[in-house]
Formats: sequence, structure tokens, C-alpha cells
Amino acid sequence: MKKLFKIGCLVLLAFIGFSIVMTVIFYPSDEEIEQMTALKEKEKQEKVDKVKRNSVQKWASVDLNVRTSPEIKEGIFSDNQKTTLKENQMVLSLKEMDNGFEKIYNSEYLEIGWVSSKYLMNKPYTKSQITQREKEIKKKQKAENRKKLIDSQFSSLDGSHYGLVNYVKNQMNDPKSFEHAETKFRDDGNSLYVIMKFRGKNSFGGLVLNEVSARVDFDGNVVETLSYN
Repeated sequence: MKKLFKIGCLVLLAFIGFSIVMTVIFYPSDEEIEQMTALKEKEKQEKVDKVKRNSVQKWASVDLNVRTSPEIKEGIFSDNQKTTLKENQMVLSLKEMDNGFEKIYNSEYLEIGWVSSKYLMNKPYTKSQITQREKEIKKKQKAENRKKLIDSQFSSLDGSHYGLVNYVKNQMNDPKSFEHAETKFRDDGNSLYVIMKFRGKNSFGGLVLNEVSARVDFDGNVVETLSYN
């Protein structure tokens, strides 16, 4: 065993020594390192000069994902997302196209990545266009917020309106017998018009179908009962 151990150690030492010798032999000299560095800098400068001479200006029409490659696949777990462009941000292009994507460069003539060419414009938005787009964005956001506010008043399970259900149960002879059947609504601007069909036991104990219509505010409160049959 001791003999095998010694042989193993000698082999290991010989390997380490060989590695050191090969590293010394093939490791580039300071002069070679300087030459390689200079070559890389020259190649980089040539690319910059090419972009400077031949590029055209383009602008992002929307906030835009920049990819590391022009491949289609991109998602949450993909490494193909690099950065983003802001709407109306200027970039430079050599019109290098691949798979519907275009390679873009920044104002310092350095490569940024690839973007979908259909979202690049040849002219920037004017001040009036920017103002109009800001209005449209605010209008869209307001509509989305309103929809979320309205949706929050209704059950995602059966579509019933929480406030109207509570109101009706407080009026019933037997609240535990309440069974929701159907709810419809209309947004009237300042309030919601809600119609609900439901079943419940009457004073004789029979299960009957009823309908109630009401106006509710945007806090979900019933402000006016219009009909109750």
C-alpha cells in the first residue's frame, strides 16, 4: 500500500510539474499581451467607425424589450432578455435584419442588442403626438382602474354583487335560504345598475324565485332599491 501511495504521489507531482512547464512555455509574453489588447481595441474601433459612418437613426414606438439574439423564443425563464428601450428613445441601426429583429446601437455607436423591427420608427414622436399618447395612456389606465374597482364588487365564483346580496339577506324572512341565480349590471357612470335573481323561502316556507334591481355606488353600497319582486 505504501508503495502504491508513493507511486501515486510521484505521478501527481509529475503532472503538476508538467502543467507548470507547459504554462510557462505557452503563456503569452507581455509583448504578446499588448499586441492582443491592441488588436481587440482596433477591432472595436473599426466596428464603432462602421456604425458611425453607415448607421441611421431610429426611435422606439413603445417601451421595447431588447434581446441578446434574434431568436423568437423569449419568456420568464429565458436568458434572451437584455434590457429595455423607452418609448421614443433614439437608437442607431445598420439595418441588420434577422428573423424579424433588427440589431441596434446606442449613441456611442456600441451594440445594444436586437429588437422587433416593427416597433422602430424612422421619425420620433412630435410634441403633440407625445401629449396625445400621454392622454391615451392616462385614459386607458383610468379605464383599467375603474374595471378593477367594479370587478372587486362581484364574486368571481357566481358573479353575485357582494353588497346587494348582503342587502337582500337583511330583508329576507330566512337569510340562510338565499340562493343566488343570476346577476347582471350596467355601468351608468356615477353608479352601477344591478339586477339580481335569487331564490329564498317566503313567509310560508316555500322556495320562490325573486328579482331585485338597485343602484350601487363605487364602494359597493346599495344606495337605492329600484324594484323588489
